[in-house]
Amino acid sequence: MSGISFIKKLFTCILAGLVIGASAFRITITYFRNWGTIGSFSIISLVTVVTAITYAFIWQARKTNTPSTLAFWQGLIRYGVAFDLAEFGWAKICHLQLVMPMSKLDLPYKSCSPSDIFWNFFSYSYTLGCIIAALQITGAMLLLFHKTRLVGVFMLLPLLANILLMDIFYEIGYSVVIHAFIMMAGLVYFMFIEFNRLKEFSLQQRTPYLNCIFPAS
Repeated sequence: MSGISFIKKLFTCILAGLVIGASAFRITITYFRNWGTIGSFSIISLVTVVTAITYAFIWQARKTNTPSTLAFWQGLIRYGVAFDLAEFGWAKICHLQLVMPMSKLDLPYKSCSPSDIFWNFFSYSYTLGCIIAALQITGAMLLLFHKTRLVGVFMLLPLLANILLMDIFYEIGYSVVIHAFIMMAGLVYFMFIEFNRLKEFSLQQRTPYLNCIFPAS
């Protein structure tokens, strides 16, 4: 850990700031919308990102490469993504997401926007919503522990990729797409830092297979 590059420090801090800022912004506009405006809530996200970037330069100036500092910022990413996805899961279970307003159910199909069609489709089955929620909550819990972190990443990546694509093609909204992209970037980050473990696992699994095909003479 003696040679943490400035690029890694800066990228980790920026990603941590984006994850925490995006999660805080979504929570505030979802549950505290009557207490302020979207513009005022976005200041929280901006301050979070600026603070993270500023600390990256301070970290580099101090010329310290202690594992605990890097682990702290990686922990912010991990817990931020886990909290956000778990909150999404509980929102589905509590009928706060994947719900179609009753006032739109009698509208002609042609008058429905792509996002209305999306919500109408997924609101039909509460069971499906609970299954998706269970996967999100379980994956989020696995992210919290070092030994199960990679399992959580592989569980959540296809789920979040599917959500991101639906947000894009059903025109859910630019802010929603950006939010999903940030959370997915957090998962991809942990997949890359575990590259050596994945490589070792791949070689361990492939070697017996190759020995069966090409046995030693």
